[in-house]
Amino acid sequence: MQTPVAAFRRPRDLGALNLTAAGLASAVLAWTAVVAAAAAPWIGPIWVIVALAGLIAANLPFYRFLYRLRGLGFALGCAPLHFVHHLCGGGAAMAAVVIRAVRHPHGRRRARALRLGREG
Repeated sequence: MQTPVAAFRRPRDLGALNLTAAGLASAVLAWTAVVAAAAAPWIGPIWVIVALAGLIAANLPFYRFLYRLRGLGFALGCAPLHFVHHLCGGGAAMAAVVIRAVRHPHGRRRARALRLGREG
């Protein structure tokens, strides 16, 4: 099994972490909703509503599938868990980027040179 950091080495493997364009958009929208909710006393609730509406719109085929599978109550009950799923996926992606930046602060050339023993 790949680590999140390893997945960033081969872009074709991003789908394995649910990091397709739609997955990334959903993660960004989920985190936008969280940040907007925290800032709601200053900016108002509109950005929370916009982010959640975008998240629902981006995942509408999935929610339709859930509705056909077990009905409206099931689809509505799954929505908060799906929201948490996107928060976790986005958080893991952010952590992978930070870990990669910490491990390889000067990019691939520096990391390769260090492995080859050219720099100390």
